[in-house]
Amino acid sequence: RALRSGGQLHELSVAGTVGRRKAPVRRSRGARLDAELKRTRFDNQRLETELEQLGRSLRVAEGELENMNDAEAEREDSMETAAVTIQAQARGQAGRKYADAVKEKEAQVLKMQQEQARRRDELAQRQRELASREQQLAYFKQVQKREQDRKRALALERKRRLLEEGEVLPEDEEA
Repeated sequence: RALRSGGQLHELSVAGTVGRRKAPVRRSRGARLDAELKRTRFDNQRLETELEQLGRSLRVAEGELENMNDAEAEREDSMETAAVTIQAQARGQAGRKYADAVKEKEAQVLKMQQEQARRRDELAQRQRELASREQQLAYFKQVQKREQDRKRALALERKRRLLEEGEVLPEDEEA
């Protein structure tokens, strides 16, 4: 490893870090993966909460639209039975305004449905990415443990070779 300082490479040693109290801190790969997983889980949780809120507001909007359609159907039934009166023109204007309001509400519901579908797809994608990262972290930790075990075994073997005949290491006595 090397540290770049003033365009020149220096070793990360006491001589290479002159003027500093200690070498620059760099988080290990495992720590970075853990932090990334934690952040991703938090983001997924936030997205799930937003999706639930969107679903609730969508159900409310769909209920309002259903009520508007029911009210319009009742109004049309009452207009069929009522005789033509002086207020026909006013009813026509009110009907047009009501129809515009219904169209706006339908467009709002459609937009909310599309947004909900988009967010659901995004959440599914993020969950797949999270599962993949968790697998990567598990594999990384497994490989790291194997490497540590191998190094320990090599150190023990070195110690055993240096022993005289009949001597036993304290680690071997415990086992």
